[in-house]
This record gives sequence, structure tokens and C-alpha cells, in this order.
Amino acid sequence: MEAADESARVRMSYNDFILLLSVCYSIGDIFLQWNDFSKCHKPIHVWLVVSFISIVLYRLSHFLAQYLSNDGDDLIIYRRNTPPYYINLLVLCVLFPFFLVWNVVGTVWIYQIIKYTPKCLPRNNHPWFIVLWIVLCYVWILLYLFFILLSLYLEYQARIYERTLISMQTNDIFTRWSGNIDMMRDYG
Repeated sequence: MEAADESARVRMSYNDFILLLSVCYSIGDIFLQWNDFSKCHKPIHVWLVVSFISIVLYRLSHFLAQYLSNDGDDLIIYRRNTPPYYINLLVLCVLFPFFLVWNVVGTVWIYQIIKYTPKCLPRNNHPWFIVLWIVLCYVWILLYLFFILLSLYLEYQARIYERTLISMQTNDIFTRWSGNIDMMRDYG
């Protein structure tokens, strides 16, 4: 029964399987044609592989945070001093900025390839595919920024409400209920 509870924490969908399969296929295809990319002005094949791996790392960090969270903590993943908190900190402070900068690099590189060596890509890798992938990455970055800003706003509101609640409490409340008041001390 405990093993079933552990596996229920990590929820993989068919979309995750399709994403992983697509990324593995794309990386394998790039590795098979690795030398054909040598004619390009910039190493766009390296950019593509690292970009694909970054997307997989995002999903893996999500699954790891899910697995390491306590039961019922799906919505409260920012508790301090817990593994999901540190995983999210790593994603926000390392992986997200890297992915953002890496997409800017990819944008500059594909522009230079189209400008200086437009026929350098292997026959089944068209520039429009790479441009489409860059656009999808930017859409993903914008969505991620939206959710970062939303979570910051909700955190700010929760702290305001908590301060208001604390300011309304009297000494009488603490003497009667001090053992039963849980202000989520390890949160935020």
C-alpha cells in the first residue's frame, strides 16, 4: 500500500511520455547528422540539444518536487527547508535564467545562419523548424514568467492577510488557543 502511495505522488501523463519520446527522437536525429551541421556559421545543433535537454530538466524537476512533497502539499510547494522548496529555488535561480539566455543565443545564432549560411542545415532540418522551436520556447518563457508573477502576487496577498490576522489577535486569544493556532511557521 505504501508503494502505491509513493507512485501516486508523481503524476505522469501521456503528454509527458510523448514529450520525452519526441525529445529523444530529435536528439538522436541531431546526433546522427552531427557532422552535417559543421557547415553552419554557428553550432545550432548544440543549441538545439541543450534546449531539448533543458525542457526535460524542467519536467524532471517538477516530478522530483512532486515526489518529495508531503501528502496534501501539492499547492504549498514553497515551504522552507523542504526539498521541493530547494528544487523550485534551483529552477527559478539557475534553470530559468539559463533557458532564457540560451534562447536569446539561439535566436542570434539562427539569424546569423539564415543570413550567412542559409543552405548549411541537413536536408531534413529546415530553418523554419528551428524558428518555430524558438518561438515555442519564448511562449513557454512568457507563460513561466506569468506564473512566477502570479505566485509572487499571491504570496504577497497571503502575507498581508496573515499580518492583518495577527494584528487582530488579542492576548486573550493566545492564552486560550495558543496550542491550537498554526500560522504555518515554516511557510515562506
